[in-house]
Amino acid sequence: MADEQESSDRRPRGSLAVSLIAIAVAVLPIAYVLLSGPAVWLFQHGYGRGILPLIYKPMIWLEQSGTTIGRLVAWYWSLWK
Repeated sequence: MADEQESSDRRPRGSLAVSLIAIAVAVLPIAYVLLSGPAVWLFQHGYGRGILPLIYKPMIWLEQSGTTIGRLVAWYWSLWK
């Protein structure tokens, strides 16, 4: 009887993978945006001149768009300059 209860309390292995994927999908875009600030600092100090503009091209486009979100990006980047 204890074995039946113990086996019913365990989550299937597939649900762990789904949970990890869901966390990654939620965290990676946030990390991308937040790490753009340190990338601005690196770029300003001469590092990553070839690769950083390629990696952050969508953020650069957004910042130059003049939209509200673009102005927020510009403000955030100004904190790193």
